[in-house]
This record gives sequence, C-alpha cells and structure tokens, in this order.
Amino acid sequence: MIAAVTLVSAQEVEYKDGKILVDGKAVWKCDKINAIEYSFYTLEGDDEVLSLRFSNNGTPQYHDDDYMILNFLTEKTR
Repeated sequence: MIAAVTLVSAQEVEYKDGKILVDGKAVWKCDKINAIEYSFYTLEGDDEVLSLRFSNNGTPQYHDDDYMILNFLTEKTR
C-alpha cells in the first residue's frame, strides 16, 4: 500500500481598484497599458518597479517567436 500526503500552500493574488493585493494586502499599484501589458508601481510613490511587455519579435504575422518581457526595474542588472 502506498500513501501520499501533499500539502499545498499558495498566496491569493488579485487585482482590485488599480492595486495588486497578495493575501488581501495591497503591495503595488498597477496601470493596464493594453490587454496584455502592465506597469507596476510602489504604493508610496510613482516609482515603477515592474514592467510586463509583449514583443512580436518583429514578425507580426508569425506567432511562434512571440514572447513576454518582464523587467524588474529596481534591480541594477541588464
């Protein structure tokens, strides 16, 4: 007989009134640029901390090379 126990723990993330909430607590402000592109800002100011953008890789009719760009703007990396 094989017995397995799986414990799953996850955070509840939701978008409400222009804010991103994690487990009911606001963590970022959010601006929707279009259907799939977003900018995320600190709650205290207008410092952009995260950017989510779409790229068609210069080939609008060919979709197999499309990708999303996720930039963590507070990190000092390129």
